Amino acid sequence: MKTYSKGKSIAVLAVFGLALAGILLLVLMGIGYDHIGRWDRFGKGLDLEGGVSITYQASEGASQQDMDDTIMKLQARVEEFSTEAQVYQEGTNRITVEIPGQNDPAVVLAELGNPGTLIFCTDYTKPQESTALTGNDITDAYAAVNPDNANEYLVVLTFTPEGQEKFAEVTGKIAGTSNPLYIMFDGEIISRPIAHEKISSPSCQVEGIKELEEATRLASYIRIGALPTELQEISSRVVGATLGANAVNSSIMAMAIGLAIICILMIVVFRMPGFASSVALVSYTGLVFLILSIFHESITLTLPGIAGIILGIGMAVDANVIIFSRMREEIGLGASTASAIQSGFKKALSAIIDGNVTTLLAAIVLWIFGTGSVKGFAVTLTISILLSMFSSLVLTRLLVKCFYGLGMKSEKWYGRKKQGKTIDFIKRRWLYIGVSVAVILSGIGFMVINGTKEDKYPLNYSLDFVGGTQTTVNFNEYRDAAALEKEVQPLIQKAIGSQDVVLTPSFDTGNTEVIIKTQVLTEAQREAMYKVLQRPAGKRFAGTRRGHRTVFV
Repeated sequence: MKTYSKGKSIAVLAVFGLALAGILLLVLMGIGYDHIGRWDRFGKGLDLEGGVSITYQASEGASQQDMDDTIMKLQARVEEFSTEAQVYQEGTNRITVEIPGQNDPAVVLAELGNPGTLIFCTDYTKPQESTALTGNDITDAYAAVNPDNANEYLVVLTFTPEGQEKFAEVTGKIAGTSNPLYIMFDGEIISRPIAHEKISSPSCQVEGIKELEEATRLASYIRIGALPTELQEISSRVVGATLGANAVNSSIMAMAIGLAIICILMIVVFRMPGFASSVALVSYTGLVFLILSIFHESITLTLPGIAGIILGIGMAVDANVIIFSRMREEIGLGASTASAIQSGFKKALSAIIDGNVTTLLAAIVLWIFGTGSVKGFAVTLTISILLSMFSSLVLTRLLVKCFYGLGMKSEKWYGRKKQGKTIDFIKRRWLYIGVSVAVILSGIGFMVINGTKEDKYPLNYSLDFVGGTQTTVNFNEYRDAAALEKEVQPLIQKAIGSQDVVLTPSFDTGNTEVIIKTQVLTEAQREAMYKVLQRPAGKRFAGTRRGHRTVFV
């Protein structure tokens, strides 16, 4: 191993210490940039911060397939606001959109657009008879600056394969004439572009727009009109966090306590390398939150996201344990301390890369196919894995070399692997394989048995997977989410006999409106919940039921 001199070790440690102090200072105090640091400057999800909730009602006759397609398209669209935005069905004909970090429903509605029917036709007096394309033939639309004229704007349309063929056919008919192609939304003409030639490409441009606002509005109409069913906005509101401040503070505290315990154990078990890895872990944690703070507009932090960060800590610790255990083995075999350090990092490299790359691939799959908090978890997990590898393979190694250069060369600082009793796993491999197979098959068997029971699932799914009952209640005396969580939520849990209760408060009106999400309730459970909501608890409160919807998914 190429060692550092004492002077170089001191210099490297000094620079490292200043860098670490600067990172922690930015994260904790928010000094140096308006959006870096401090908990209130992170981009947080609906569960931690709240946001805007908009409910639409589908037109009559919309099938479940239409609802599913609409939800899928809306989900892709609202993720432009936040990766944690969620779209879910409520009842049989309503769709709710929840976007974290927003505080003005009007702005969201203006950018998202008003759902309606979109058609492209050649005769606006006979729109149904002359329709050439519908919203279903459009996959995307966005506004942009005209590259040939900076004072003009355009809208870029992207077609489905079928839409591309239809557009080529209709533009071929009207090309070279003064007849426009009318773009109509809910019976109103929103644009009348002229085709100068037949357009056979998968996309086209609507040019000649003077104002960016006009181009943005046209793109919004086309995007929202591409939904497979017509939607009507029936409510929009600003909602509070679905997790109270106590839950968030408890999660952060648990992470801090867990990190402290890990650092203590690493130091006790592995001595000097354990101390080096502890410093690297603190650096890793600071870097993760610094990145989340810098990219707060594109990365939204939720409770599952915090879990991804904690998992990254575990991955970093696991890598360090592999490295340090290998060092001890080398020292036990008679290698010098310098040689053991070099061999420890070199021989553990393949195992560390294999484990982290496997997890990284899983995170990428979750990011590609997941939505809402699943995608948020994938993002923070990806960041955590990359930084944990940097922490264990670069920072820890740098610190160990520096401490070695300061004179910590004796094996007492690293430990020696003690000889223990060897267990011949290979000799009894069939016993261990048989036990493993039996445990796996028993687990599958219990899932099958649970799945065959009436109204049961193979696993005990939460509301995120199976939906439940959504009830809207007005509370007269509560203006604090923490008080609701502390005083009201336990009563509801006790009344319905389930801990799976989510409260989403809204404080933008004179009263405190709370959406209560629970499992699917029986009539008896529903009445029991209404009864406790009108009963004094600690301080007097009164809940006025505004209505409920039986199922949301």
